[in-house]
Amino acid sequence: MKKVTLLATMVFAVMASAQNASKSLQTALAPSYDNCDNALLIPVRQSFLSAARTVNNVQANLGTLLPACQTDVMNDVWFKAVVPADGALTVETGPVSGSEVFDTVIAVYSGVCGNLTLLGCNDDTDSGTFSKVDLTGLVPGSTVYIGVWQYNNPEVGQGQFQVSPYNASLGTPEFAKSDLKYFPNPVKDVLAISSDTTIHTIEVFNLFGQLMVSRPVNAKETNMECSTWASGNYIVKIHTENGVQIARIAK
Repeated sequence: MKKVTLLATMVFAVMASAQNASKSLQTALAPSYDNCDNALLIPVRQSFLSAARTVNNVQANLGTLLPACQTDVMNDVWFKAVVPADGALTVETGPVSGSEVFDTVIAVYSGVCGNLTLLGCNDDTDSGTFSKVDLTGLVPGSTVYIGVWQYNNPEVGQGQFQVSPYNASLGTPEFAKSDLKYFPNPVKDVLAISSDTTIHTIEVFNLFGQLMVSRPVNAKETNMECSTWASGNYIVKIHTENGVQIARIAK
């Protein structure tokens, strides 16, 4: 009898250990911006493309705060942005090529985490199932918190998407002529990119705004393989220490 009891105790211990390991693995895989307190700051730029950040909701947990415009949601992730001088801000989500995420919900809040006030909420835009919130009359210089949820569809996996806080009235940052170089354009096989400051990441979009390539660089120069690109025009976002430069490349 003691052997049976001991065996049962060992089985329960193994099961508990496995459950704890599973929870630890989920926590490790979840993005750091899984909750409001760890919201990722995204600089406000002039357009969707110039401000867009590729993020993911893989293993993100569903918090207790749900968006007012759609409560059948899952996997919320959090961002924050500083309101421009004119008090206007647009927050929008978009697709990433190859990702299963295609249906989001955005809610934008003022205040502080734990005591947020809803400013705007959107489930689906007129043109699709991604989301867009247009806000005016905000306090310049204040921080807004942006929650992005995925619509609760058990047949759709988690993954990457784009989120962008922007204001079309902002001026485009000026770059010194010697700061960034890229050639040849049009390109055939390899696009050479160099900068006087460190290039952090490079993202390539097609003219539909879909992310085609995203890769870290962390160097002052790099070569990008382009031989497999289809003929056409592309927008290349080059993130450097001085900001974001937009290059229009033909193939």
